[in-house]
Amino acid sequence: MSGHLQMSTLDPSLPVPPTSVTIADGTSVSIDEYVYLQAEYPGEPHYVGRVMEFVYVPRVRQPKPLLSMSGIRKQMADKTASGDDSGRDTPTPASSTAQLRVRLAWFQRPRDLPLTRVRAKDMRLLVATMHTDLNPVSAIRGKCQVRH
Repeated sequence: MSGHLQMSTLDPSLPVPPTSVTIADGTSVSIDEYVYLQAEYPGEPHYVGRVMEFVYVPRVRQPKPLLSMSGIRKQMADKTASGDDSGRDTPTPASSTAQLRVRLAWFQRPRDLPLTRVRAKDMRLLVATMHTDLNPVSAIRGKCQVRH
């Protein structure tokens, strides 16, 4: 088990992950379905993987940017003008503390594998690998079929 999976299943503050999600185009994607993701570089073929699970992981908080003295003065003036001098942060909803990710089992094209630099005649050929990782659900572009 990876550290992400252990954190998501053992942290009681994180929601229970779903078994299916709806992506941006309205398609429902479930566990054990094949999906494609946008390639990093233009002109490259899509990445293909099998959905193993959906996982909530804690959201990483970004440090606040430093303000100049004029920015601090403006911020203090805004607080005074609005009557908010409590100095307390507003509570954040649970959804802002966790990100939904998808664990994918990757397929590779023969040209992408280090040991097989053979040019395959069929560009649709995929090789199943044991490599998995977590990706944002928003990276899924659609479902596809993988036949073996």
